[in-house]
Amino acid sequence: MKDGLYHAELGLPPVNFTTFATTLCYSNHARQAALHDRYGVPASVPKHHQFAPAEIFEVEVAAGKVVKFCARLKNAGKTTAGKTFDLVLACSAPEPHTAAVFVRTLWLNEPGDNHSTLDKSKYIPYAS
Repeated sequence: MKDGLYHAELGLPPVNFTTFATTLCYSNHARQAALHDRYGVPASVPKHHQFAPAEIFEVEVAAGKVVKFCARLKNAGKTTAGKTFDLVLACSAPEPHTAAVFVRTLWLNEPGDNHSTLDKSKYIPYAS
């Protein structure tokens, strides 16, 4: 597969997403992002998650392997004010045979967001 960025709307390369199941380790940047999100502070973030293929919306490939992925967890971002959002996680892909995913950053997203601002020119189309 070609190196670059792929988006679900344009097709994702065949990757075994079942390997992305694990403990989530949050970077300092992700922790700060959670405290300063425009929609409020998430009441909690998951410590563990089994990523489903439908949750993955972006994949970055370098040297022929997945190095980053982004996932949208539906209705997982309840704020301290009680409003529910989708929780978006940008993660480094786990190394083979590891049980942890490093969350680079995170943010809350409106559940009804239809991605009208997606810049498709940044992505490589993938057709199976």
